Amino acid sequence: MVGTTLEWYDFFLYGTAAAVVFPKVFFVKSDPLTATLLSFLTYALGFAARPIGGVVFGHVGDHGGLTADIACASGVLLLSCRETRRSRNARLLDQGEG
Repeated sequence: MVGTTLEWYDFFLYGTAAAVVFPKVFFVKSDPLTATLLSFLTYALGFAARPIGGVVFGHVGDHGGLTADIACASGVLLLSCRETRRSRNARLLDQGEG
């Protein structure tokens, strides 16, 4: 029960950030309506990817063990963080701040 509550709270916070913060941070060159729609699209993709990730990582955990599951999930997390950092750095270089 606590895990489900925390997970839905996380989605609530992400949805709030998608409405308020993401359009100004990640979609600077777009007009405000397009930026907000793009940020909500990222929210929807994350919501849709959640059950797919559960199936994939559940399969990896069942057949490869917990160690393989954690290694695979950590690798996906690190790749995502790297790409987010690269896109932020590219935006800063475009603005002449880098």
